[in-house]
Amino acid sequence: MRKILFLVWYIGLSLHLFGQTYQIERIGTDKGLSQGSVYAMLKDSRGFMWFGTQDGLNRYDGHHFKVYYSDTDQPNALHGGFVNSMIEAPNGDLWLGTDYGLNLYQRQTDDFRFFPSAPERKTPSACSPFAVRPPFVWYWSESEGIVKLNYDTQQKTVLLADVSYDLGLLSVSNATKFGKDGRLWVSLSEGLMQYDTSSRQMRYFFSKHPKNITGNPISILKILMAKEGLMYLSHSNGVTIFNPKTTDFKHITHLNGIELNEIYDLDESPDGDIWLATSSSGLFRLSKDGKAQQFIHQKNDNNSLSNNTISSVYISKDGLVWANPDPLGINLLIGTGKKFRSIKYVAEAQNSLSDPNVRTMIEMDKNQVWVGTEQGGINVWNKQTGLVEKCFKSDPANPRSVPSSSIYHFFRDTQQQLWIATYNGLAKYLGDGAFESYFLTTKKNMGDNIFRCLAEWDAAHLLVGTENGLFLFDKSKKVFIPIKGLENISILWIDQPTPGELWLTRFNEGCWKGTLRNHEWLPQATVLVGGNALALRKDAYRNCWWIATNNGLLNYQNGRIVQKFTAKDGLANAYIYGLLLDSQHNLWLSTNRGLSSFNPDTHQFRNYHVSDGLQGYEFNNRSYMADSEGVFYFGGTNGFTYFRPNEIRTNTFQPQIQLTHFEINYQPAQLPQYIGETSELTLKADQNTFSLGFIAIDYLSSGKNNYQYRLVNLEDNWNTTPDNLVRYVQVPPGEYIFEVKASNGDGFWSDEVRRLKITVLPAFWQTWWFRLLNLLLLIGIGIGFYRWRIQQLQRQQRERLELIIKTQEAERKQLATELHDDLGMRLSTLQMYLSEIDISQNSRASKLTPLLNEAIADIRNLLRDLNPKLLFEEGLRVAVEEVNSKLNAVGLIKFELLWLDFPEKLPEVIEINLFRIIQELINNTLKHAEATHITLQLLQRDAHWVIIYEDNGRGFERQPLSSGFGLQNIENRVQLLKGQLHFDTAPQRGVHVTIEIPHH
Repeated sequence: MRKILFLVWYIGLSLHLFGQTYQIERIGTDKGLSQGSVYAMLKDSRGFMWFGTQDGLNRYDGHHFKVYYSDTDQPNALHGGFVNSMIEAPNGDLWLGTDYGLNLYQRQTDDFRFFPSAPERKTPSACSPFAVRPPFVWYWSESEGIVKLNYDTQQKTVLLADVSYDLGLLSVSNATKFGKDGRLWVSLSEGLMQYDTSSRQMRYFFSKHPKNITGNPISILKILMAKEGLMYLSHSNGVTIFNPKTTDFKHITHLNGIELNEIYDLDESPDGDIWLATSSSGLFRLSKDGKAQQFIHQKNDNNSLSNNTISSVYISKDGLVWANPDPLGINLLIGTGKKFRSIKYVAEAQNSLSDPNVRTMIEMDKNQVWVGTEQGGINVWNKQTGLVEKCFKSDPANPRSVPSSSIYHFFRDTQQQLWIATYNGLAKYLGDGAFESYFLTTKKNMGDNIFRCLAEWDAAHLLVGTENGLFLFDKSKKVFIPIKGLENISILWIDQPTPGELWLTRFNEGCWKGTLRNHEWLPQATVLVGGNALALRKDAYRNCWWIATNNGLLNYQNGRIVQKFTAKDGLANAYIYGLLLDSQHNLWLSTNRGLSSFNPDTHQFRNYHVSDGLQGYEFNNRSYMADSEGVFYFGGTNGFTYFRPNEIRTNTFQPQIQLTHFEINYQPAQLPQYIGETSELTLKADQNTFSLGFIAIDYLSSGKNNYQYRLVNLEDNWNTTPDNLVRYVQVPPGEYIFEVKASNGDGFWSDEVRRLKITVLPAFWQTWWFRLLNLLLLIGIGIGFYRWRIQQLQRQQRERLELIIKTQEAERKQLATELHDDLGMRLSTLQMYLSEIDISQNSRASKLTPLLNEAIADIRNLLRDLNPKLLFEEGLRVAVEEVNSKLNAVGLIKFELLWLDFPEKLPEVIEINLFRIIQELINNTLKHAEATHITLQLLQRDAHWVIIYEDNGRGFERQPLSSGFGLQNIENRVQLLKGQLHFDTAPQRGVHVTIEIPHH
């Protein structure tokens, strides 16, 4: 059954032309390709296209080439400039076969590793890798045969040493492959050998070998393992389709009646079509339904192959067709389907446009469109065949020919009569290729009869815009009537949207609307000041008028312009020539930079360019129309484009995006691995100015990609730009994520976002530990300064206290001296006089004597307090013991003195202050406490002299020390001695005072 189906497939191969259309882009050395002969092509898992040429390896991203040239003196460079084959490993590395041997492109480091052939081989030998399963790679070597290499250990296993295969101009690489069953299909000089690597059994096909199973000997150039299990073998006499299970085969030697010679290469598209690269007949595409389509070179047609010698063909998974018209680089074939179609001028081609510059168009019937050109007359184009069937040009010898071959405007009036404005007169089409001509002047001087545009004023009159003003043409009288007020003015465009209303543009002077009365122009409103209005369309859906101008699209409502759209709003170009409105109420605009569709509700533009199938970038005014079937036409400088608006779909292809280079401080960065394979970078503090290059891997948008990027944690919003380079200057230390995404040529943004984590390390002075040290240092300095200041204040306070105390002591001595020398002497003299009086004879004298003695005693006590001689002469202990004795002698209070481990002698200033403190404490007790017992302890603890004073008096409420209790003086003296004073008291609990004086 399988055999029957296999044969039926060939019976149905009728090889007729079928309808898929392609846009062909030529990519050669002028765009950066290293050399024009391309024998190996591959699209890798990252989206890059790789091309192996006779002079280097090329990586292509749809915008630029990166070339890797051979340099056998550098260990990490490519070895061998003639790259004949390549395959991709699972990790993304590429195995390359060159004229020098086996190379491995290492993606992580963006360099190469070379694996030399057998050591005994002194000269390089070509090889072709054909399979890789880590850690093994299989390749054919000119000197070694079929080899299995463990590239980790570099151990080789030669599977087949005697493999005869001659390289040459037709076969630059060996076509050996693994079949789906795991067996090797080895390409020999003649035929195929199937080799079972397990059993080592061999079978021969299309060979001279005595054990050949089937087929006559053929020299196989390439082998294609098709999805359906068939094998396609290309050779010097066409292509052979071979079923390896049944051994059935079929030779194809002719396609579309063309004899096939060498088939250099072949490949299968994702939809199962087979593409053939021929030596002289261009490319063939074989479809499953048994049809064939041929692509050839056509002279002066850039949308054709560069030549007909196709050395290699490769179909990427996205369906793009890459071909090498040797030696002219690469032709990229992009299937346009039912998108835009264009009829272009092809010099010297039959049934082509006679002139590239299309000035006006009109539908004559369901099958014909008339195309008016700049210098090629009128072309009659057949919609069904896509060919120009007739051409009407000016013929001075034929008065019924069109008056000029420069056609500016077709206009059909209400009577369905066709009128034609030309460079030299007005014409009416009479039928059967005959025209009647009318002129402003019989002289017919150059420029006197330039007719630019036509409209209809009423059933009897045409409006004719010329280089010399506006005219009414009387159809019946066949005369031109000049319009007053518009004489000798260049009229570029006219339209009559409603009866009796005329819109017109005076060249570069603006647009007006008005009316005519008695052959006179009566302007009613100025629509546009300056510039040119070139097209007008009423939008009943939105109740407005749309005006195409040379400076953007205008929305005209209620007698004024309410909106204006230009390139900054997304329009392809602000110079708009033509304007049509589709059934979905969207506008289609022809511009100086392609076509634009516009949704007025969303204000969204979609722009289309040459890569979408347009005739060219530049279009023309008055060169647009919609036919009776809803097909839109726009003419330009290289033909015309036609399409159905509802068949135009937004390109939703999502381009991959890759990082391509990285600079630090305006210099290429030396990174541990290639930036395109890097997910995280750490930069030093002095590397915080950096640039990133990125690219959208997009072969459909002709470089018209836009990008959005941001550096997360530095900026929140996306930046939009057409440029693929961004620079950040003086980025603060921190962790960032660079994000970038791309849109295709239709403005459709990819969901894929490329991310790169970037960490900028801080300088040492910006690190946390340095800042902590600085903080601690500042705190230390602050504390030190605080302590120094406190010490300064304490020192100043001590100095003031010392001065006060010294002053007090000096005053005490002075007062004591004065009391002793003056008052004491007077009291002593008075006592002496009283002693001489007989007290018994004088009662008053007897009363004075005890009072005088008491006063003298008080004076003496006061003198002792003011100037304690024992303290100065005997020391603190003797002075305190004297106080103890006197208090106990009185008997009013018990005073207990405990002199423990306390020095017998201290510096005088300390003893004076301690004595005064003790005096003040005793005085406070005697005056206020009503105590019956006082205990005074003097002892030494570690580095302090300690005085503990206690009484059993009534105590007092705790409150800040005040001079009212005489305690401020105590605190001052303790502070002067740098000591600590502790009070513990409460009502009815007595007083407990501890004083600690540090040793000096």
